[in-house]
Amino acid sequence: MKYNQRDIVLVKYPFTDLTGSKLRPALIISNKKVNKSGDYIFVMITSQKLRENFLQISSDMIETPFKQKNGKDVVNYLYCKKISTIEEGQVRQKISELKSEYYDSVYSMITDNLKLEESLIEIETPALIDKIK
Repeated sequence: MKYNQRDIVLVKYPFTDLTGSKLRPALIISNKKVNKSGDYIFVMITSQKLRENFLQISSDMIETPFKQKNGKDVVNYLYCKKISTIEEGQVRQKISELKSEYYDSVYSMITDNLKLEESLIEIETPALIDKIK
C-alpha cells in the first residue's frame, strides 16, 4: 500500500465510456482496509466548476496548493459524482494531501451526494415482479 486516504495523486482516470483515460488529479477516499488490496477509491478533481455536486478545494485545505505557471493558486473542485475504483498501477505520483481537518466536509459531501442519488439506483420494475408471480 503506497498511498493513503486523503492523498491527492495523479492517476489515469477512465472516461465513462471506457474508451480511454486522462491523467488528472484525484483524491483517495478509500481507507486502509480497501487500499491494502492494491485498489483505491478516487474522487476526480477538476478546475472547472460545472453545475452541482462539487466541493471547492481552496489552497488552505491541502498541503501543497496547486499553482498556475504564473505562480497563482489554482481553484479546484472535487467532482463528487465521478467516483472510481482504480488499481495502484494507474497512479503516477502523489502531488499533495487533503488536510485532516477538512476530510469530514469531503466525507459529508460525498455521502450526501450518494443519498441524493438513491433515486438513480432504486428498483424500477415492481410491475415486472408482480407479473412473474
